[in-house]
Amino acid sequence: MKKEIVGWLGGDYEQLSVHDNKKDAERGYYGGETLDNLTREFQGKKVKIVIEIIEE
Repeated sequence: MKKEIVGWLGGDYEQLSVHDNKKDAERGYYGGETLDNLTREFQGKKVKIVIEIIEE
């Protein structure tokens, strides 16, 4: 099973989230989808997580 998550990373250490736009991510707006929710289906599994910057 593989899942690709694309968006702007924001929030803080305890509540990392993925946003549709850079402004919300930089402000720490909590309206994005949390990484916890996005990866829930993988809990209890051995995983490899890779973060790649695709736009600056």
